[in-house]
Amino acid sequence: MKIFSLKEFLNIITPSFLFSFNLEKISKILISFSMRLFIIILIVYLFKNILFLLISGSLKTLRKTSLRRNRLESLLRVAKDFINYFSYFLILVLILVNLGVDLKSLFISFGVLGLIISLSLQSLFWDIIEGFYIVFEDRFKIGDRIKVNNIEGIVKDFNLRRTIIIDDEGNFHRIPNSQIKMISLIKKNY
Repeated sequence: MKIFSLKEFLNIITPSFLFSFNLEKISKILISFSMRLFIIILIVYLFKNILFLLISGSLKTLRKTSLRRNRLESLLRVAKDFINYFSYFLILVLILVNLGVDLKSLFISFGVLGLIISLSLQSLFWDIIEGFYIVFEDRFKIGDRIKVNNIEGIVKDFNLRRTIIIDDEGNFHRIPNSQIKMISLIKKNY
């Protein structure tokens, strides 16, 4: 079966296309593209799951030997999120390559767009940077009782962007990690 590119597909759709509708050729192109799309998604899905298994397995062995179980679970969650986003990006790039899109000009455009977006999303960037510091410096973990910005409570959830604390009255406080300047660790959960 011949594999058609986007350029060949666009060559079929011409003004003469309106008068001579070639359903057989269009169906071959669509089937070919669908097969390539399925193979791309399958390969990336398998790649992602193999990485998940490797990371989970290595962290399970570390979990047995370490007292910092919550920290390892936070690292596992961060690694899985990174792998997921990387997989989506890889699928997008491979689909664009199969459509015949010139990636050089696309990446240059994305670079300029990325610069504009990064300037407008500086607070999100700092949230993520502070989230990395919290994880790697082991400042606190889920289950610890902390005091941040005059809010005292138990850390309910944490990711690279924000921390959720439940106070004594049961109120949820969502604090961006970039706003966490001083932490008072009241009770560490081992």
